[in-house]
Amino acid sequence: MAYEWDGDVLRFERSGVNGTLTLTRHKAEMFIKLGFLFGAFAPVIQAKATEKMAKIFGGAKAA
Repeated sequence: MAYEWDGDVLRFERSGVNGTLTLTRHKAEMFIKLGFLFGAFAPVIQAKATEKMAKIFGGAKAA
């Protein structure tokens, strides 16, 4: 997976997945765009991302 910080935004990309993690003083927000093949796993990926973000950031939201 390739990634790069642009200020407070982490941009990440790999085959079939790309997105951002935006950090502010009081909020962490993740946006993930899935390609066609990963789309079938969207509910599982969203649940896992939400779980991990809550654990790391204390209730942060995955979009």
